[in-house]
Amino acid sequence: MVTLDVDPDTDMLTVTRNKQVTFPPSTYPYGSFASMVVNGVAFLYALDTTYSGKKDIHVARVGANSLSQFDKYQYYDASTKTWSYTQPVPTERRQSAAVMSNWMPYSTGSMFYSEYHNAYLLVYFSNWADSTFRVSYAPTPVGPWTTDDKVLYTLPSGPGGYDYGGLAHPQYYQNDGPSGKALLLHYSYQDSTYTYTKAAKLVFK
Repeated sequence: MVTLDVDPDTDMLTVTRNKQVTFPPSTYPYGSFASMVVNGVAFLYALDTTYSGKKDIHVARVGANSLSQFDKYQYYDASTKTWSYTQPVPTERRQSAAVMSNWMPYSTGSMFYSEYHNAYLLVYFSNWADSTFRVSYAPTPVGPWTTDDKVLYTLPSGPGGYDYGGLAHPQYYQNDGPSGKALLLHYSYQDSTYTYTKAAKLVFK
């Protein structure tokens, strides 16, 4: 997990990479889809790639300073709205336990709190080849999340094919107003010969 901190006085961005944490294949890969820190607690989101075809998102939480201590992790069950220290070992799809469940599969995403929206945002690419950023909103890190798959921005595809790997970065453009009003969107662009990263600025009105 990488932690980003912006000094509001100097606009200095500090990037801290924590010790790598891996989960066994018998459970969900928490943090591999998206993550965010809220009041010192890390929320780690995972796609269920085995049973839901990337349509379900599950979440775990742990103190941001305890990422390597598995005995301190808690796992959320949306069906009961409870946290448990018992790590799930799924043998089938657990759709009701997922913090988010969509009709279209997810691909990549970024989660963060937006002061501008007074809500948590998930900005994501679906697994469809449509080069489109979409967004969901929630009042808390565990939802309830909107499910209308609102389109934020559809990118022009390159001559080599569709864009992929889309992510959002709210820590930039701090002088544009409340956090989350302006986002840096970055993605992989396929030229006729090469694939490289491109970026776009998105401003909410």
